[in-house]
Amino acid sequence: DGKRIQHRGWHAELVRLGMDPDSLILPADLQVCQVGDLVHRGPDSPGVLTLVDSVMKRNPARWTQLIGNHEAQYVFDPPRFGFPEVLDRRSQKILQRWWRSGQMQVAAAYSTTGIAVIRADGHSELVGAGGLLVTHAGLTAGAWHQLGMPTTAVSAAHAINAERDFLGSVIWLAGLM
Repeated sequence: DGKRIQHRGWHAELVRLGMDPDSLILPADLQVCQVGDLVHRGPDSPGVLTLVDSVMKRNPARWTQLIGNHEAQYVFDPPRFGFPEVLDRRSQKILQRWWRSGQMQVAAAYSTTGIAVIRADGHSELVGAGGLLVTHAGLTAGAWHQLGMPTTAVSAAHAINAERDFLGSVIWLAGLM
């Protein structure tokens, strides 16, 4: 049915990247950093969460899950955001478990001498040496200042994740990148 298209699409894309379709094991040379908004973006949010949960359990060192504003609706009380679609209770519990356990973070850092990043248009580009900070919606200049102007991707990710549970956190403030 139509609800399973989104779930099958995720599965097919992960298989295309080298995941074994049956065991859900990712190749040793693949690091996935999913940047949030797994939910509310298609007809089968529960199916996508179930698939990602299974893949994360089988590949904890190769999957980084970041929180987006759509997931944040279910981990903060009261919700920081509001959307018309509401997830079923089981799906909400998956997101809450990820957040409480630290499986879902706000930011990730990759220290590399160069990393290939696949853009939304399918093309890749090489990001330079030093490090790569990954967040759902970027880091605003104001938030960067409030975090003490971290000078590396690793220190920025650490500072951002350190205040992940604070509702007034700089991570949720709008501003210029």
